[in-house]
Amino acid sequence: MLLLFNIPINFIGPAAIIFTMTVMYYYVLAIEKKTEKYHTNTLLQQGPKRTEIEDNVSDNCWKRMILSCVKKTKNIFRKKQAAARSNSRRVLHRAFMYSAAYFLSYSFLLVGQYMTEADVHVPDAIWFLSTLLSPLQGFFNFLIYFYPKVLAAKNDRRSNFTWSQAIAGAFFERERKTQSTGRGYRHKSTRHVNSPTKEDEKREDSDEGAEISPSPHNTNLPPTLASNNIEIANPQNTADVEDQNISEEFMNEGGV
Repeated sequence: MLLLFNIPINFIGPAAIIFTMTVMYYYVLAIEKKTEKYHTNTLLQQGPKRTEIEDNVSDNCWKRMILSCVKKTKNIFRKKQAAARSNSRRVLHRAFMYSAAYFLSYSFLLVGQYMTEADVHVPDAIWFLSTLLSPLQGFFNFLIYFYPKVLAAKNDRRSNFTWSQAIAGAFFERERKTQSTGRGYRHKSTRHVNSPTKEDEKREDSDEGAEISPSPHNTNLPPTLASNNIEIANPQNTADVEDQNISEEFMNEGGV
């Protein structure tokens, strides 16, 4: 009786995984069929037929050019179609691998539980494997997630890595990218704060020019000088004051 009540509960996880994998598989197949129809219709609409070219164009040079363009267009669409199919299949394979990791982790545990509830002797090997594999589901998921990066590093023709070097390179690649991104952000922010802009340099040049040679009417004074009410001497007024001082000294000498 307990076995009948526990069967639906224990099978919820595996049944949900099998159902979602089946739905995903048929969904991917439907997407691939739609993409194939789309590319086929596009080629039929855009690519002229050979009979139309032979009827409408008399020059052999133009025929070869148009036919080469049609072939290139077909090759481009075929490459796009193959890329889309490979991407969808890659996602599907990744989902199946995650499901396999789940079943590998908990299959022996479920078998041992059902054998125990059915009053059947459970071998020690089943309990050992269930105890060993149950905590490793996260590790299996990590390997599935990490495998494409290792494979990409191994297949890189410029590097020629071994498997150990590819694993190390893929593992430390994310850390290097994070550090380089952080350094670039700090350098950019520091330069943005500390470096003066062109407008600031122009403003400083205009301020220095105003301090060295101010206008007679004080029209081009900087804002700081205007706010502090600093008086700047006029060259004409300075000459008048000097003439007045000289005349006073001459009168004093004559009086003496």
